[in-house]
Amino acid sequence: MGKRTIFCFLLGIVLAACSGEGEFSPTGNLNTPRHGHTATKLESGEILIAAGLTKTSPLNDFEIFDPAQGIFKPYKIQGLRKRGWHKALLLKDAVLISGGWTSGGKALRNSFLIQPGVGIRVRAMMKYGRYDHTMTKLPTGDVLIAGGNDGKNAIRHLELYAVDKRRFLPARRPMFMARQQHSATALSGGDVLILGGAEGKGARYAELYLPSQGRTRLVRSLTTQRSRHSATRLKDGRVLIAGGLGKEKTLDGAEIFDPATEKFTSLKSKLRVNRQQHTEESC
Repeated sequence: MGKRTIFCFLLGIVLAACSGEGEFSPTGNLNTPRHGHTATKLESGEILIAAGLTKTSPLNDFEIFDPAQGIFKPYKIQGLRKRGWHKALLLKDAVLISGGWTSGGKALRNSFLIQPGVGIRVRAMMKYGRYDHTMTKLPTGDVLIAGGNDGKNAIRHLELYAVDKRRFLPARRPMFMARQQHSATALSGGDVLILGGAEGKGARYAELYLPSQGRTRLVRSLTTQRSRHSATRLKDGRVLIAGGLGKEKTLDGAEIFDPATEKFTSLKSKLRVNRQQHTEESC
């Protein structure tokens, strides 16, 4: 297996880590410092940096990171609303960007497909405005959009982006629990594990989205209630849930979800550093 490079975006400072060397080294800086943005790896190996916020003001500018040169290049797209805390996902040769928070605390419904080198290919409207939601690719190629915040409260709503129809469709039923800052991980069997979130005690319970039925069902609760965590599917099909924000503090604990038993098991091993809003890479 070749070396794998992981990029950490810290406002305007960027570090690159190569797993073969196990070290971080500085690379070029962003043209605009930002947080609450997305960073999506393209088929070319480049990374699309989309919107976000500078301090508390939303942005609508884009940048492309070239790993070979270690530099960021501005990428201009006209006519897009400023946003942060949106979501982005690569679909074939285009990136789907959905929702987000904008000035005045409004949750956006408008979404779009961006094809690098071409620009906006498709515009579409979600049924519900939302930010701090999740987007998960299903075996059919469609995308599940789950939860988030509608500008006032966490929501239960689910909807699907139909790739062939290029529009959003409502799911048959909402989730059992309102969630934001949760995770939604595709399992090897095609179901989606939705867990955690920042809305009340109910978010401690996980749900499985069943694509064939268009709904979720409840499964057991996490060993530790958390939001802003990571949830990574391992090679054996289990899911590693790490860190996040607990009831009162940032967490250093982790647990494993086993799809065969639908049980969560706490791990004795701890993270070296308590962390939340981090990212993960499956090796």
